[in-house]
Amino acid sequence: MSTKLVKLEDVKDAPELSELLRNLPEEFVTSVTLDEKQISMLRAHAANDGTLGLKARLPIVCAGSECPFAKVCVYQKVGLAPVDYGCPEEMIIIEKLVPALVKDLQVDSENLVELDMIMEYVDAELQEIRAQKELAVRGQIEESVSTVDPASGTAYYERKESPSLNVKERAQRRKAQLRKDFLATREQRARYKLDKVEDESTRQAEKRKQYENLIKNNPERFTDVPFDEVPEHDKPNKEK
Repeated sequence: MSTKLVKLEDVKDAPELSELLRNLPEEFVTSVTLDEKQISMLRAHAANDGTLGLKARLPIVCAGSECPFAKVCVYQKVGLAPVDYGCPEEMIIIEKLVPALVKDLQVDSENLVELDMIMEYVDAELQEIRAQKELAVRGQIEESVSTVDPASGTAYYERKESPSLNVKERAQRRKAQLRKDFLATREQRARYKLDKVEDESTRQAEKRKQYENLIKNNPERFTDVPFDEVPEHDKPNKEK
């Protein structure tokens, strides 16, 4: 059965692929052909899956039996390890974590700083999980050769804590700091809105008081008209 080939040039303007392909060299686009499977892979990569594109960037690439986490990987154990593709277990974590963070923290989708903080948090979460897997496979104490007796060739080993413990703790600290940063951002945002409302209320109260004084001191100019019905150009302006 022959595989149908598609010219890259024929699909470059497809809405879901244009952004992905527009930065390729023109001569590359006009000369390359792809099969349907490759086109499907490009579409999947470009799809807006609600993870801010992190599924394509953060997961480690599956190495099958060569993966350092193969002993604790269910996909490897059942023969479904997708070698040379992103780790499906980490993709699942990203799919669940990103929408939950965006919702719980009320992340502004147009705020690049907050989106970057989401990426950092997810990355730290994956680093912690990988470190925990490493500890599950190797244990918390590792042995390494410290010295070798040149005369006898005897190796002397040193027992020390696994470096993965430090990686795990560093990732946990990073997550804790990012949570604090998010809370600080929310407090600042809420305070800004509150201050803005209070400032406007204060300005209106001051204008109202000044207007009442003007009526009292200039009865020939101002009639007894409610403040809210006075034209803006007749209202006192504190800044003048």
